[in-house]
Amino acid sequence: MKKLIQKAVKVLAFLLVLALCYGLMDQVLKIKTDDMVSLVKLRQLPPDTVDVLLVGSSHIGTNVDNQQIFDEYGISSYNLWVGMQPIWNTYYCLKEALSAQSPQIVIAEVYLSTTTMDYSPKETAIKNVELLNFGINKVQAAFASYEKWTDAVEALWGLPYYHERYDDLTIADFVQENDLSLPAPRRPEGGVAILKMLDYASITDKLPITEKTNSICEKLLICASKRTLR
Repeated sequence: MKKLIQKAVKVLAFLLVLALCYGLMDQVLKIKTDDMVSLVKLRQLPPDTVDVLLVGSSHIGTNVDNQQIFDEYGISSYNLWVGMQPIWNTYYCLKEALSAQSPQIVIAEVYLSTTTMDYSPKETAIKNVELLNFGINKVQAAFASYEKWTDAVEALWGLPYYHERYDDLTIADFVQENDLSLPAPRRPEGGVAILKMLDYASITDKLPITEKTNSICEKLLICASKRTLR
């Protein structure tokens, strides 16, 4: 009996060390880009402190100045974005955001709803899935983001996508990110670019959106209308 207990302790100790090593390796190799941190920072906010939530791609992240909105109108706003974010990922990010915030207004940027593609490149899709909290919402986001179910499963696991990043590692991958605090009022991530508007009134060509995009747009409207204060 004593030997059996000793073996069990050794096996347990081995599994704990293995899990620790796996966790550390996963953290180091995990993809980390500037356009992925807005969801992490959103979780740090006290509940129901965002009046206007803006969600979408880099058009939101780099063209909307939250500081200016606060200075001029006293409105607390927040940019939730990932570069090249398609409409279906905007929907799943919004669902997670609305579990913690009840904004009076949601502004969803749907620029990429004009694309004829039903799936993003893998390097874009993984950024939109990786930092969602694990649960049914993340699972649905993964399967909406990848054409093959095997790719969706790998995205949920994570490591299969970035286990070959050894040559791309920098010192920043080994340092715990400490600057995730949020100033109040909040500033946009990185720099702010001036958005040059096209003469949209002169565009007469029409192209129907895809069935998938249309379905997601409807879900997006329903989700926002049910969870916002207005």
